[in-house]
Amino acid sequence: MRRKALDQNYYMNNIYFNNEKINWAQEKANLSMFSISRGFLSFYIKMFNSLSSKPQDKKILDVGCGSGGLIKTLKGRFPNYNYWGCDISKSCIKNARLNSGGVSFDVADDKKLPYRDKMFDVVIMNSVLDHSERPDLAVKEIYRVLKSGGVFLSTTPVEADLAVIHGYLSRFKSFRRHRYEYLGHIHAFSVKSLIELIEARGFRVQDIYRDWFYFAQLVDILYYPLLAFFNRKPEETLGKKARERTVLGFVVKYIRGCFQFIQNIESIISYRIPNGLFVFARAIKE
Repeated sequence: MRRKALDQNYYMNNIYFNNEKINWAQEKANLSMFSISRGFLSFYIKMFNSLSSKPQDKKILDVGCGSGGLIKTLKGRFPNYNYWGCDISKSCIKNARLNSGGVSFDVADDKKLPYRDKMFDVVIMNSVLDHSERPDLAVKEIYRVLKSGGVFLSTTPVEADLAVIHGYLSRFKSFRRHRYEYLGHIHAFSVKSLIELIEARGFRVQDIYRDWFYFAQLVDILYYPLLAFFNRKPEETLGKKARERTVLGFVVKYIRGCFQFIQNIESIISYRIPNGLFVFARAIKE
């Protein structure tokens, strides 16, 4: 597998990103035009609608589920499936279990999943492979726990792909280091290297879709450096500020909603153009 990452000596001399400091996926996903999760949820709903009959027998696993926002939403929309979620972050799983919504949650490392062979019909990884210490071993584990004919659904940013703005900036070590230290984006994939990673472990990639086009990419590139410039940590997001019942919270909520509305309009208009930052992939275990 070929992938662009930080210099290996950097990994040897630095502590990995602290997965406990951000509770990812606290909010349930929704299809609102003002939601950042609209594109991701649309993809999973489309894929779930294509599953075969006998839903009561199907087992779904979300690897790297964070606080469970996505998998709980899917449970609400497809209640007859059986759901599990796991994450390396103990704090995220603790939050997920507070209101589990009928989903079983486990603390687990994606390199060694605590599930038996051929247990699941569908495995989800939503923006996880770029955070994974060993994405090759993670995909190998997903292959192990999937049944024959099972479906692997992943969404992954392709930050090394020259079709996106990040691809050009990833040539600079300072950009890659910031993405790693600030967001835990250890790896930068291209579309080619992502497909190679998945298929090298025995899957066949059937379809790919794209999202997060140029407007979304520019916002993403500028947003986190601005947080750092003002000495704000990544967990101090606009989403957190928007939930505050203050005048500033209302203003932030309005501005955030406007940006997300533009982003979703762009996605609707540009969905056929192969320059989206996120690749949504459907792969089959043959």
